[in-house]
Amino acid sequence: MHAQNHFPVEGNTNVQIRPTMTVAELVEVAPQVVRFFMERRLHCVGCHLDTFCTLEQVAAFYGQPDLVQALQTFLNRSDQPPTSEDN
Repeated sequence: MHAQNHFPVEGNTNVQIRPTMTVAELVEVAPQVVRFFMERRLHCVGCHLDTFCTLEQVAAFYGQPDLVQALQTFLNRSDQPPTSEDN
């Protein structure tokens, strides 16, 4: 029996984010979103409720109606190689 890598390679943009996904589900399939949450000072990652709170609920709680779209944009951009402006 071979061990499987539980997390995808960083930069996975094949994830279609749904408002009904929980924070834990999203982090499991796209661990690079941890940086997004930290940059926005959203304390969801590591919270004991991350397996219950949906992205829709997080958006409402933190007053960020663009959260789902911003996460999708972040994932799409995280797949791009760094440019000289990023250094």
